[in-house]
Amino acid sequence: MAVTGGYDFLKATNVAYTPGTIPYWDDTNNVVTATATGNKLIGKVTLVAGTTDTEVRVRMTQKKGTGRNSHQSPLVEMRVACGHTSVVH
Repeated sequence: MAVTGGYDFLKATNVAYTPGTIPYWDDTNNVVTATATGNKLIGKVTLVAGTTDTEVRVRMTQKKGTGRNSHQSPLVEMRVACGHTSVVH
């Protein structure tokens, strides 16, 4: 399973993103958001996405773990549900 690279994620159509924006996955609404609180970091926006676009391109990254096994990245699972990609922990 690939957990790095560029992927298109669903986003709200009233929000615009620019390259470099740090996106998070809102698992309640199944869309990318710029709000960190209560959401999971998924990477960095790589292409402009306007307010009328339904998807945003994100380069996925993995956050390094902490503690005893800090040399290992935590597993990021991807699932396809109802025609969209969802990030789960």
